[in-house]
Amino acid sequence: LEHQVGDLVQRQLGQTKSACIALHNFILCLGGITSFLSVYFVLWLIQWKLIALMTIIVIPILLLSLKYSMRSIYGAGSKVVELEKNGHALSIEALTGIRQVKMFGAEAYFEDRLKKNWMSYVVHSVYSNVAVYLPRPIIETLVVVFGFGIIYFSMNSLADQAIPVLAVFAAAFFRLLSLASAVSSQAMSLASSIPAAEIVVHLLDSTPPSPKGKIITPVKKSIKLENISFSYNSKDIVLKKISLRFECNRTYGIAGPTGCGKSTIVDLLIGFYNAQQGKVLIDDVDLKEVDIRSWLSQVSVISQETFMLNGTIDDNICFGIDNKDRDHDQIKYAATTANANRFIENLPNGYKTVIGERGLKISGGERQRIAIARAIYMDSPVLIFDE
Repeated sequence: LEHQVGDLVQRQLGQTKSACIALHNFILCLGGITSFLSVYFVLWLIQWKLIALMTIIVIPILLLSLKYSMRSIYGAGSKVVELEKNGHALSIEALTGIRQVKMFGAEAYFEDRLKKNWMSYVVHSVYSNVAVYLPRPIIETLVVVFGFGIIYFSMNSLADQAIPVLAVFAAAFFRLLSLASAVSSQAMSLASSIPAAEIVVHLLDSTPPSPKGKIITPVKKSIKLENISFSYNSKDIVLKKISLRFECNRTYGIAGPTGCGKSTIVDLLIGFYNAQQGKVLIDDVDLKEVDIRSWLSQVSVISQETFMLNGTIDDNICFGIDNKDRDHDQIKYAATTANANRFIENLPNGYKTVIGERGLKISGGERQRIAIARAIYMDSPVLIFDE
């Protein structure tokens, strides 16, 4: 409820891929550091004074530049992740409501928002990529200048060994130079991918809650709301000290103007929200103490917005039930009871007709009837119609 669909999809697909790249760069960076230290150790054994002098001068400069570069790249990477998330969410939002977008002539509005978002994404992506590789030539220049500068000024103390030592240092330095450049690039790439990796870690930590609470039996007596007070934002009170009682084997209707809290009562009854005050009691058992899945299995809700799968009529009536477990006689009975059988049989393939994404190949009224047939097929003890 707290995230847009596009945001969740982008987190699972786009950021997971970026996190894999971050892990790859981390492994390469570790390998590069190991090789760098090995060559460094060999050079130390050959001429430790020169290496010690170079280390004292060059390493602090390199670490300082990497520190500030990585901080900047991390910020750019976070912005890229945020813009990518917003772009996917806005795109899916516009495509999902394409009929309304066209009816209200809002194409230019969404086009402008998408264009601004993706242009900003391009700018930050280019900056991030440039920043990743910018330290490399700086590091190479520093290592070459300081390395050969130290050797040049130390030639007088090496005497006859100057040329052999210079040759060895040139070969070792060439290897050390390439390793230092590679490690710096990998470290920068890792810094730009860390924001994506943090999102994936958060997703992995967000495991579904384990079942807890009482397993509730089918309702035998009543469902009660006792002194319920509820607010979505802790400011505007939607329901205030509401008490209702619903007896088994009876039909009830709640009427009132738009916004008075009818749908909120439904959400509280099925456990989608918890009231700030009061209790929802199922046969005198507090719903907060119940395993919510055992309660939801007893409730069928026909909501204001009917959700349809991109599948057949059968698939939508037997929502979430495998084909081998379906009772086709019960499917026809449910459709007939919901006054849907006639229009279904007039479709090209009857109950095997594919109705398209969100059921767009059939009318709104027909989608509503299929939703009612779905609830009847489930044969739940509690049946709720939300307008």
